[in-house]
Amino acid sequence: MSSNVGLILSLLFVAIVFLFGADLITLQAAYTALENTANDIAFDIMWNSSFTKDDEADLIASLKEDGITYTTIDSCKTDVCAYGETVSFNLSRTIDLFLFSNDMTISVSRSAVLGYYGN
Repeated sequence: MSSNVGLILSLLFVAIVFLFGADLITLQAAYTALENTANDIAFDIMWNSSFTKDDEADLIASLKEDGITYTTIDSCKTDVCAYGETVSFNLSRTIDLFLFSNDMTISVSRSAVLGYYGN
């Protein structure tokens, strides 16, 4: 009888460890995807020689479809960012996990210099 109780308890612990591992894999996959998106955005900003408020609005709309929040940390002083100016931004996303009851928010910050890879 005690071996049955031990088997049930060990299966409970195995299930909890399995769910914790699934949460870690989910977090790592979401963070990697968010980093890749931020790197792509930074490369696009660096490749172009200008970054306008319209470009930013289009970027926010396209990221909102994926559940990603775009926040400008530091931008140029005018409506149109010119060659050589720095644009800093933050991307964040809320992740729903298996084991933890609260949602987790992960974020990535990047900065890009306009025209760095361009002509």
